[in-house]
Amino acid sequence: MSGFSFGAKYIVQVSRDDTGDDQTKPPSEASTSQHVPISAIIPAQLNGEVGQHLQKLTKRDETTRLKALQALKRLIEDRDSGASEREDVRLMLSPWAYAFKRCVFDGNRLIRMEACHLMGIVALKTKKDLRSVLKFVYPYWYMAQFDESAEVAAAARNGLKSVFPGSKALEALFFCRLEVRDQHSLPLSVSWAARM
Repeated sequence: MSGFSFGAKYIVQVSRDDTGDDQTKPPSEASTSQHVPISAIIPAQLNGEVGQHLQKLTKRDETTRLKALQALKRLIEDRDSGASEREDVRLMLSPWAYAFKRCVFDGNRLIRMEACHLMGIVALKTKKDLRSVLKFVYPYWYMAQFDESAEVAAAARNGLKSVFPGSKALEALFFCRLEVRDQHSLPLSVSWAARM
């Protein structure tokens, strides 16, 4: 799988060779490759505007990250349910899962709240495709329900209830029980240290 890695000062195309080693190459030299697990790689086929906003989520400035989340939220909400729009949301799942994990631990409550709102919207738009990243994002989404900020907790709770109504909430928790346990078994100082 090829795509664009974000989190650096500039975007580089990343590919994986047959041995499984990550290689960073200029965009002209990168080739198609194997499946890459959840990571910060933005697929090359993804809508450019969505990719730009995902890239901005790695910036240090809180205002930039907050505006990027709000712009992504507007873009995803305004999309029709056509095939190409669903494909864009599906393609953004892996980089969004990576970004969501970071946003949940952000020191700014508005960023955490917007991330939880956006997670609910993305989950509703992707439906069954969410399964590919559910075990990765669910522990952080579940944990956000217990955030110190009431707005963040409410956003996470409402998102989970809209995606997993009624008994499906218990099924989702059971499906991801090991990941939730592993995340919650970390000492508080380790799991929340990134937010301080």
